[in-house]
Amino acid sequence: MTNNILFFIILFPIIIGIANYFIGKKISKIRDIIAILCSIIVFLLTVIVLIINPIECKILSFSFKADGFRSIYAVICSFMWMCAMLFSKEYMQHYDVKDRYYMFNLMTLGATLGVFYSTDLWTTFMFFEMMSIASFVLIVHDGKKENISAATTYLVITIISGMVLLMGLFLIQSEVNSTDFETIKEYCSTNISSRIYAAGVLMLFGFGAKAGMFPLHIWLPKAHAVAPAPVSSLLSGILTKTGVYGIIIVTTCIFSSVKSFAIILLIFAIITMLLGAILAIFSVNLKRTLACSSMSQIGFILTGLAMLIFLNGENSLAYEGSFLHMVNHSLIKLSLFTIAGVIFMNLHQLNLNDIRGYGRKKYLLMICFAIGCLSIMGIPMFNGYISKTLIHEAIVEYCMTLSSTSLILFKIVEYLFLFAGGLTIAYMIKLFVCIFIEKNSNEKLQEKYDKQIKYMSKLTTFVVIITTIVLPLIGILPNVFAKYLIMNGQEFFHIDCHLHFIEYFSFANLKGALISICIGLIVYFAFIRLVLLRKKENEVKEYVDIWPKALDLQESFYKPMVFSFKNKDELNIFSQVILFIFRVLSQLLDAIIYFFKRYVFRQYKYQFNPYPFSFNLGLAIDKRKNDGEAKYAYKLLNKQIIIKNVVDTLNSTFSFDFLMACIGLVCILILMIV
Repeated sequence: MTNNILFFIILFPIIIGIANYFIGKKISKIRDIIAILCSIIVFLLTVIVLIINPIECKILSFSFKADGFRSIYAVICSFMWMCAMLFSKEYMQHYDVKDRYYMFNLMTLGATLGVFYSTDLWTTFMFFEMMSIASFVLIVHDGKKENISAATTYLVITIISGMVLLMGLFLIQSEVNSTDFETIKEYCSTNISSRIYAAGVLMLFGFGAKAGMFPLHIWLPKAHAVAPAPVSSLLSGILTKTGVYGIIIVTTCIFSSVKSFAIILLIFAIITMLLGAILAIFSVNLKRTLACSSMSQIGFILTGLAMLIFLNGENSLAYEGSFLHMVNHSLIKLSLFTIAGVIFMNLHQLNLNDIRGYGRKKYLLMICFAIGCLSIMGIPMFNGYISKTLIHEAIVEYCMTLSSTSLILFKIVEYLFLFAGGLTIAYMIKLFVCIFIEKNSNEKLQEKYDKQIKYMSKLTTFVVIITTIVLPLIGILPNVFAKYLIMNGQEFFHIDCHLHFIEYFSFANLKGALISICIGLIVYFAFIRLVLLRKKENEVKEYVDIWPKALDLQESFYKPMVFSFKNKDELNIFSQVILFIFRVLSQLLDAIIYFFKRYVFRQYKYQFNPYPFSFNLGLAIDKRKNDGEAKYAYKLLNKQIIIKNVVDTLNSTFSFDFLMACIGLVCILILMIV
């Protein structure tokens, strides 16, 4: 039972979610309680597993393991789900189809735990796709036009990335003859062939899409902004981390010492980090700003993973920073999106001009949001500072090993890192000042906001407090909490070098944070206050979104990549043409193989009997005929050989056929974005 507890933890919320759907049709109150109890039980079970790990479990074709990193993230995942489920009781009160919401919410929990406990690519892929499809239903929950649009984009990106990921998995399987992480690590430590390199890049694409990495980030700001707030906190805090989990596998198991891949990853990381922060600066929607912030923070984590490869052998700081920032970002976004949910729950508005001044006299909400802001800003004494400092120190450490041109390039990387940190400070100040300091332009509306005393239930108040109180602990006591996390995660990251526990509050380390703070204050006062806060006709200043629509990748890049169709008939015709072309290509290879085997590489008459059963069966028939010839013996044997040749042909071309099917499907899915 101990070994199968992992499979039970994964399967339990899925089964309860399905059963709860039918229970909710009869008794809605029991449905809510069952969903909450299920999330609490899963949380307690993951804590127990963390205490008694390591545990391994192999069942059916799936393989799971609970070790340091996996167990820690399973606990974080289940803790966040428990908090989101508690918050959902009040938040979802006025929503329809709550039975469906709770079912797919619990199914997503089970699938996400399956990803984090997985030990081979096949298991990761299966639960990765299950999680993606289940979470799609959560995004589309409202059924409004913007929900459907965001969910469609999410689904297209998810399926395309899943197909690409599967192609990479097949390449790995064909080369290594295994999808087990440790086996892949052992094989790739001495042999990175072109096929392995291609597989790694495909897997980076697949996992990067879920993480929200540029240029596949387009689903993230749209989905977070329209999904229910409890779902947004999970999308941002946990589901993006499943993508990061996969990128960690690619980085540490395949490309642990391949600097050319590290350069690719670093380029995408920096663009993701900067673009996410810039989008957040311009955004005037609370949840969209937090979503763009998530994209930026993923860029910080990926920067740390790139440095993990550059510092091969001395990569402790990069590992510590990447791992801790994963944990910190998950917990911070749980707090911030919960508070954003409280605001939306009361106002049903997210535009900064509409919610402006709402929190002026709501001191509990103000304090909790301030803690979340200070944490993600990377202000000393808060958890974000610890992880960002470690990543920054990893960049500095690598710079010390360089000279000339390479040094200049990585100094630029360091400055961009600090600049992105400054942008984080600027947009979080913007949010805090707008909601909790400034007054609404409508005096009567502001008076109504100030008089509102009961704005959340006791249960929601508990969730807001518990999700916030954990944030300063790592920042205040890094040598206790951060040290525990770091020491338990190093095996998963394959860190063999001595761990570094730096003086976090020395001036040398505080200097980076101070530079980012100065940049943030300059951007806020010189750009946000002067450029993004403009007077309208009534002489009242309002926040404006002046981000050029031409820079929207989905509208300006992805859609123009495909043809524009005037009606559905043209789209259907084009789809059929694509399917026909790729079907012809897949059949063409089969025909070529058959031609060469039939007319060029003619096989000699068999000199041995490879199928004795068929041959002996034919001999028995010949004896009954009494004609003295082995006519049926050789006839049946020949038929058996033909069947074997057909099977071999099918096996040899299956990968190509599947590749063609995937490409055709991807083309069709891309058209859905139009």
